[in-house]
Amino acid sequence: MALALWIPMELDDSMATSVEETVWFGTDTDGLGLWNGRIDELALFDKALSDKNIAKIYLTTREDLTAREETASQQ
Repeated sequence: MALALWIPMELDDSMATSVEETVWFGTDTDGLGLWNGRIDELALFDKALSDKNIAKIYLTTREDLTAREETASQQ
């Protein structure tokens, strides 16, 4: 399993991790460098999403988005 970080419509390819690593949100891995700000709209998926899926989710309002969103491979 891999992790991709998207910061408004831009893939941050400097961040990569594997299933063997712990993933931290809002802090450094040592727990000392706390995020001084706000984390908004964090989403975790159990399958890979295409660039097209990411764009659709980003441009969709909360009311329109459901947990049953299909990925391109399921269509």
